[in-house]
Amino acid sequence: MEVMVGSCIDTSSCIAITIVGIIKNTIRNSIQIYPNPTDGNFSIDLGESYKSITVTMTNLKGKLMQSNKYNESQLLNLTLNHPAGIYLLSIESGNEKAVIRLVKE
Repeated sequence: MEVMVGSCIDTSSCIAITIVGIIKNTIRNSIQIYPNPTDGNFSIDLGESYKSITVTMTNLKGKLMQSNKYNESQLLNLTLNHPAGIYLLSIESGNEKAVIRLVKE
């Protein structure tokens, strides 16, 4: 962008801007995670069976904590062997995705 004042012209630096938005859950709303908060052992009920599904867990800083793929699954029984805190579960199947918050006490 050029700014002109009188006979003086200055050009600003270009800055890349990354837009961050809220992830819209596109997997059906029937997903249930329980118990939440958890002591480390929890279940994910997908509401229906999926041919292939990937569950990825990150901490709030975005660090990958664990990632697993499952086939022909509706109910997943998982264990969180990490310190108490808040984690984000990303559940993906094909083009569908849901991100759900999980609290470990």
